[in-house]
Amino acid sequence: MSDTQLWTTVQSAINRADSAAYDAQRDINRAIGELQRVMSQLTDAGNRLRAARLELQWLDGLAADHGADHEIPFESAS
Repeated sequence: MSDTQLWTTVQSAINRADSAAYDAQRDINRAIGELQRVMSQLTDAGNRLRAARLELQWLDGLAADHGADHEIPFESAS
């Protein structure tokens, strides 16, 4: 086993630490962007879910009042 100690300059260590900090900040910025996209997707999905539940409540009411075979205008989702 060798007791040889490796040496470096303070400037070299500063450069490595600065590079590591830059990489970490870049990764944080990327993660924040991904989180913002996910939050937007969750908001959109939540809004669509609320709309679908309201429509289901309305349709359940129609079915209760007029029966499930009651005709209503067809609205395409596209």
